[in-house]
Amino acid sequence: MKTAEIRRDEEDRAVSPVIATILMVAITVVLAGVLYVWANNLASEGTDTSIGTLNTYTTEDANDETGPGADDTLVRMQLTGKDDLAWSFIKITVSVGDNVYTCSVVAGDDCQISQVAGDDDNAWEPGEYLFLSEGTDDICSEAECLLQISVTHNGRTVAGDGVSGQGGNVGSGSGGLTNVNFIITGFDEINSGANAVIGEYGGRVLVGNTLYFDAHEGNAGRELWSHNTVTGQNSLAADIRSGGNSGSNPGHYGGIMAVGTTLYFDANDNIDGNELWAYETTNSSAWQVADINSGSGSSNPGQYMTILVGDTIYFSANDGSSGIELWAHDTSTSSTWRVADIYSGSGHGATGQYLEILVGDTLYFSANSISGLELWAHDTSNSSTWQVADINSGYGHSYPGTYMTILVGDTIYFDADDGSSGIELWAHDISTTSTWRVADINSGGYSYPGRWGMEILVGDTFYFSADDGSSGYELWAHDTSTSSTWRVADINSGSGNANPGYFAGFTAMGTRLYFDADDGSSGIELWAHDTSNSSTWQVADINSGSGDAKPGNFAGFTVMGTRVFFDADDGSNGRELWALDSTNGSTWRVTDINTDGGSHPGRYTAPTVVGNRLYFEAYTPDTSYELWMMEIVTS
Repeated sequence: MKTAEIRRDEEDRAVSPVIATILMVAITVVLAGVLYVWANNLASEGTDTSIGTLNTYTTEDANDETGPGADDTLVRMQLTGKDDLAWSFIKITVSVGDNVYTCSVVAGDDCQISQVAGDDDNAWEPGEYLFLSEGTDDICSEAECLLQISVTHNGRTVAGDGVSGQGGNVGSGSGGLTNVNFIITGFDEINSGANAVIGEYGGRVLVGNTLYFDAHEGNAGRELWSHNTVTGQNSLAADIRSGGNSGSNPGHYGGIMAVGTTLYFDANDNIDGNELWAYETTNSSAWQVADINSGSGSSNPGQYMTILVGDTIYFSANDGSSGIELWAHDTSTSSTWRVADIYSGSGHGATGQYLEILVGDTLYFSANSISGLELWAHDTSNSSTWQVADINSGYGHSYPGTYMTILVGDTIYFDADDGSSGIELWAHDISTTSTWRVADINSGGYSYPGRWGMEILVGDTFYFSADDGSSGYELWAHDTSTSSTWRVADINSGSGNANPGYFAGFTAMGTRLYFDADDGSSGIELWAHDTSNSSTWQVADINSGSGDAKPGNFAGFTVMGTRVFFDADDGSNGRELWALDSTNGSTWRVTDINTDGGSHPGRYTAPTVVGNRLYFEAYTPDTSYELWMMEIVTS
């Protein structure tokens, strides 16, 4: 990665081609920007027109009282860098809400640009101050306004839009200047000019200062890679299937798991099939842990479940003779064994295909036997394995946990089918070993609890999607302290389906839930529910009108402090990285990585938080899908 120094003071912020700034015109001005640091071919001196200008700018409140009338001075801007930027190639716009205003040095436009301390009226010079003022339009008619400033030079983005906080009235008091910058960095390409598809199988795992993930490179194929978060360097960690470009596909079935400094994952070396492997991060050594399905056959470890208990990894695997059953590997002794043959003989126990959860020392999971696919358990302290309940008695399958599984105290809540009342909400109390149907939400039908979106717990109450047979798929809740179950809201009124959490699931911040939903008129947008007062509302209509923003379609929701980051499509800029500030309910597009269309951040695996940084894959026409980073810098 080539970097540019970023000074986080007010008078000098050096960065490569893109800086986006938004500010609240207020007493305490809160600036927010997006700074791009491209990893490819940054020029050390002057301007490289192939990637855009290295100039940047700072902004601050113009200290003018705003209000009704087109005569307010809004913003002061100063250019930094080395090059003069000719006005004939610059375009500056100011947005307030959905209204976009074009600024010009020529009188008579929506927004006026006034030059100060410059020697050339035909260019914006480094060190020169500008003032943006209202021209023919009353851009800011209130005491405070959220302004989004966008600057392009020679058709390339020099500034996009970010977000700010909130403040008071301009010029009527004192206050410090707080900057919140969202620095966007694209790293050196792993698969030059083609798709690296980072973390598609194993996701990303952090060990120390290094991220590990699967990625595709044109010569080695899909192998284990690393990214040093300190130096920004990408490296091939292990070429397990050396030669050719097929790759070993690490984590294809079971993902990548860190146990101390060692990574465990499934991989195919093209000799012994897909088996359990390990990689020691301290000395960069990789080895096959066990050849469970001996010879060229594949055991596909972790195909249905992978869970760590102490030093031991429990996982599903197929040894080629007893079917897919529960296996274990003790990382402290390097021993590997079959835990249980639940479906004796060559039949598949299919352990963990639908449900897996650890409660104390005991694993609870779905498994198939002669009595059907039901709820089972394994006590790791005494190596005992048993069927917990035969919910769909006889040979029928109850498919426990197909859509949801959540632990509240000593009770596991999950969906199951008893063969008569359909797929409904069930529970198992591990302290009393009792199992029961919690609610028949869709009497005589199937409510499919948790079908859309992940279930989520707030206090004693968990929330999930369900269909009662009359109002469609909506938001429901169950209070475990009172055993009451109810529909929280009919977002898509009538029999329409709101499908809450269909794309991104649910995330909780304090007493509020955030999720995607469809109200039947404004499309699939960002919604919220406050559990403290039972209110439900649309947070933002990002793709205005009936268009679908589908927030979190690829990346889901990622919480960082008081902000939630997600991907969304506003209908004009494609699918990009967006944010929500839970303190004031504001939403904004953090960055426009692909100015020619959507960058689809998080398309292959969920973003990874490392301190104040968010790592994700994103697309540009030049690099295809590669690793990117957003860093939040406050000064």
